[in-house]
Formats: sequence, structure tokens, C-alpha cells
Amino acid sequence: MAKREEQPVIEVPEGLTTSSDYDYIISEDAPEVSMTQFIDEVDPKGEGIKSADLVGESFTLVKAKRVNSSYEDQDHFYFAIIRMHKDGELRHTVFGGKVVVGKLDTAIEAGLEARLVCTYVHQDGGEHGGYYDLL
Repeated sequence: MAKREEQPVIEVPEGLTTSSDYDYIISEDAPEVSMTQFIDEVDPKGEGIKSADLVGESFTLVKAKRVNSSYEDQDHFYFAIIRMHKDGELRHTVFGGKVVVGKLDTAIEAGLEARLVCTYVHQDGGEHGGYYDLL
């Protein structure tokens, strides 16, 4: 049998010596729940859907998170949670087109306190011959 290497002793950082110093501590008797089940219950996102697959679909914007982008011509996009009108299901997607991002920026910066009801469409025109829009 191979001899196990001795593991170094890990010092407990100062300030983490009592239970009240931790952000998360649960009794050993508490029920267990999988991380997937927990996240689905407290922060549901639904199935992912490509924004291009939303063309012609109506939905309610439930949440949107601004995310920094590495593209030179656009500095951010939005990760969004939406509720589809056709089936009531939650979905998550990414909105990155300039027109859509601009409209979301405007709504957020204006302090809109209502959920946006939108239809995602593809319009002819623009610098690339077509663009996505929220109506």
C-alpha cells in the first residue's frame, strides 16, 4: 500500500471561527436539495431559445441583465428571461441587436416599472439589410 502524503493543515481565516461568520450554514438535519432543483425554484430561467427563433412571437419581458460585450461596435447585450404568450412558459435568451438593445436601454434608464409586452420582429433595412426589433 502506497503511503499517503501528509496534507498541509489549512488555517481557518480570521473572522470565520464561529457559525455567525459564514454566509451559508445549514443544520446537518436539514433536508437536502439538488442545486439544479434549488435554482429552478428560486431563480427560474426556463429553457434557452435563440432570439432568431422568437421572430413573430409575443412575450413578456420578466428580467433583463446587462452584460458587457467584447464586440467593438457594441459594448453590451442583454441576457433576458421572458414568458412566452403562446404557452405561458419561461424561456431565456440573449438580445444583442443595436435596435433591441437601444430600446431596452431606454426602458431601463427611464425607470420603467412595468413588464414589457413585446413582439420580436425582423425588419428590412439598416446597414446589414435587416435588423431585429421589439414592437
